Amino acid sequence: MEVTLLRYTCHVFIQSTSHFIVSLITTMTKQTSRVPHKGAEKSRELLKGASAIRRAVKKAPDLTEYERYLLSQAANNLEKEAAYADSPATRAEPVLQLDIYTHEDVVRDARKLQAVRLGDETYLPIFSEGQSVLPHCFVRSGLFPAGESPKGITNGEPSVLKIEVMSDEKNRTTVTLEGEHLQSYDRRIFAACLTFYRDIPLARSGESECVKSSYNKIGSRALVTRGSSTHLAIQASLQRLANTKLTVGLGNGKRISIDPLIELIPEEASESNRSKIRFRIHESIAQLYGRDSWWRHPMQVLAMQGLAGWLGSFYSSHSKPKGLPVETLNRLSGLSYSEKVFRQLLDAALVKLKSTKTHSQALVTDIESWVIKNNNTQMIRVKTAKMDGSNPEFDDVSTNERLESSQNAG
Repeated sequence: MEVTLLRYTCHVFIQSTSHFIVSLITTMTKQTSRVPHKGAEKSRELLKGASAIRRAVKKAPDLTEYERYLLSQAANNLEKEAAYADSPATRAEPVLQLDIYTHEDVVRDARKLQAVRLGDETYLPIFSEGQSVLPHCFVRSGLFPAGESPKGITNGEPSVLKIEVMSDEKNRTTVTLEGEHLQSYDRRIFAACLTFYRDIPLARSGESECVKSSYNKIGSRALVTRGSSTHLAIQASLQRLANTKLTVGLGNGKRISIDPLIELIPEEASESNRSKIRFRIHESIAQLYGRDSWWRHPMQVLAMQGLAGWLGSFYSSHSKPKGLPVETLNRLSGLSYSEKVFRQLLDAALVKLKSTKTHSQALVTDIESWVIKNNNTQMIRVKTAKMDGSNPEFDDVSTNERLESSQNAG
């Protein structure tokens, strides 16, 4: 990150007529290869770089106020990186704030890790074509349950549902749903709607620019097979998402309200508008995209239905295999079967995920089961082909090509 920050400073001033700026940045760029990679030593080197900029600015009377401001911002960014290198806890905010002069490479690097606010605009983490990004609490819970709807709940009946979320003791997460309960199908539709925000900012208010699309385009991104009822199914899903409010409680005591999950903007009734849809996803959801709290998912996995679809999304969000009680999976999935029945369904779903047709991120390669004898707890550990300890990468080339084509089109 710090190397890119130095390059950012160089890029901003490379066309400047000030000899001081060119020589300063040239010297700093030559030193980047000597910046350590981790820890306190890295922090000290970054602080030296920031101090060098500030000292040089004081000794350069020919700088304009604008140039002084930009160099000061560059020094500030280096100091922020130094604080994080020395103590990662200093960057606890889920949405990283960057000023509008930040170089695009810095923004891109930051979005690889978390949501970013660039000036007044908030962006989701970056992802590729064929992917979407979902918070852990969305796929490690029964928010989008393995069944069509939570047991005992009538579709369309507004109520309050406390949803169990898989989270650790130090960072316990709670999710409360108010309104219409969601279904497995809604996961793929919501994820598809998020893809429209890959390179545009999330909505700040009801006055923000909305996404203008069609049911066919949403269905295509959601990998929905077109049929006579496709339009109605997508429409019903969007209505459920629009009628749902979420309150997410985090381990630090912070509460995040997402109301609604998707805002639908009515179209004027006409024959030509029947297939069109306008919607907004508001920036409050960005609070769920802090470091290590979200994942890049292939749409192919998110589009899977039933328990196999829920398990595929659940295990797709893990970088390493972890043993869990079978009963815990039963509860997290939003199902309410007996342990015996659920185990049968679980085994059948895992067989589906072993198929070579399954995307590698959810492709089950190993299953280990055992029983804890003192309490007779059935345990299971599942490993997928992509559990390598890291969040799946995105394709820089395809993203850059798409950015260039969209700029040319504009």
